[in-house]
Amino acid sequence: MVHVVSTQFVPRFLSVLCALMLLLPCTVYSQTDLVIARGDGNWPPYEMEVDGQLTGFHIELIRKVASNLGASISFQSLPWKRAVKMVEAGQISAISYIAKTPEREQFVYYSESNILSGTHHYLVKHKDREDIVYDGKIEQLAPHSVVYISGFTLGKDFDESTSINKVEVSSSKRVIELIAKQRHDIGVVSIEDIEEMQHQGLLDEIEVMAPPYIRQSFIWDLLKSAAPTQ
Repeated sequence: MVHVVSTQFVPRFLSVLCALMLLLPCTVYSQTDLVIARGDGNWPPYEMEVDGQLTGFHIELIRKVASNLGASISFQSLPWKRAVKMVEAGQISAISYIAKTPEREQFVYYSESNILSGTHHYLVKHKDREDIVYDGKIEQLAPHSVVYISGFTLGKDFDESTSINKVEVSSSKRVIELIAKQRHDIGVVSIEDIEEMQHQGLLDEIEVMAPPYIRQSFIWDLLKSAAPTQ
């Protein structure tokens, strides 16, 4: 499997997360819920809705820490780009997981001891597109339109490239739909996104390209200013 959920780091993670949450002003606990943003998709086993209820590895760990601290929390599911922007603006105090970038380090706490999970992102193309090749060189993406989830970071080379025709969309489902219908050349999705689409029938039209494009670690983070939601 390419995703990682290890129980070995859970005690250390709980300790670090407790320490981070204790940095919040006491008024956060007493006045309102600590509002935690998350993307509005399903990424089992990490975060997903089951029978209308939010659950998953990330969610239950955060709930456990909040319970241990006597903190009241709530989750708000948002389009990913909006979730990140609201955390940056101080409108929400935390985010359930996020990949590390220099820009994001300006407004959220990162701790390498606080890694929740990790996954691989893959490039996908339509099964009939024999003209598209990829063997690990980012330059091979330049002639093509590349569609991915709005607000996602896909590594410094991709994020800063001006030669790639980048197309942002709202969800991984939309990425796969556009590739299956040949509206764009290449999509970028995680292995969990692909597994989530198994029942949609669209995977018959696409081909997953090897090697994996990027592996990312996801970290639970608090806003540096830790401003309570009013």
